[in-house]
Amino acid sequence: MLAKCKCGNEYEKFTSLQTVCYQCAIEKGRKLIKKELRQREKLVKASDKKRLKELMTVRQHMKVIQEKIFNPYIRERDKGRPCMSCQRFIPEGKKRNAGHFLSVGARPEIRFSPINVWLQCESCNSPTNGKSGNQAEYETHLRAHIGDSLVDLIKAKHPPMQVKKCDVPEFRALLKRLLDFQIEFNKSRQL
Repeated sequence: MLAKCKCGNEYEKFTSLQTVCYQCAIEKGRKLIKKELRQREKLVKASDKKRLKELMTVRQHMKVIQEKIFNPYIRERDKGRPCMSCQRFIPEGKKRNAGHFLSVGARPEIRFSPINVWLQCESCNSPTNGKSGNQAEYETHLRAHIGDSLVDLIKAKHPPMQVKKCDVPEFRALLKRLLDFQIEFNKSRQL
């Protein structure tokens, strides 16, 4: 018994369940196999990401949190303010950096202190241009902005930051809420 396939070809039905010709059946099978392979790849990728995340050290987690959450928070908080070092406004489209007054390498315990990190232009924050944070100007303007007592507090000795691996998700969530709040706050100020 001949039947007509949706592709227009006629084919002989071998079973009552057969609805397409041999060529369309092969194509449908290939599509199903491709779909299954894509789903497997997604699962493998997701499990690999999860495994990689589990293997990350606390230091690696802190670096990611700084780059993805804390630095964007600083840029959002200081939106519309000038560079802390040179006091020039950063034009739209130019890179805005979250510049540490005391560097992460020198003082990791205050890496996430909002009074230690302010908006800086690429020129002042870049180590390649010789300014390396434009430290003298940074301190002068920081003292004028937040006061001598807070700058002295930043420069004082602090206990080491003790973050355990089990605390990382909570710390990340806290900083993420801070970033989200700052974004919402900035939106409400623009209304």
